[in-house]
Amino acid sequence: MTALICGDKDACEVTEQLQIRYRIIVAPSGGALKSKLIRIAHMGAQDPADVELLIAALTEIDAASN
Repeated sequence: MTALICGDKDACEVTEQLQIRYRIIVAPSGGALKSKLIRIAHMGAQDPADVELLIAALTEIDAASN
């Protein structure tokens, strides 16, 4: 698993946008970090294209909110 800090964005919003717009499912953290951190799992059949899609989606979400 990779933990990713969302900076000034709400992690729950980022996870929602990833799921709705890109069909990518990640999870927000819990507790005090729920709105600051997402968790990205690395289980199952994944390849470099999956990672590239996630990075591109995160980049677009970041650019859209600036």
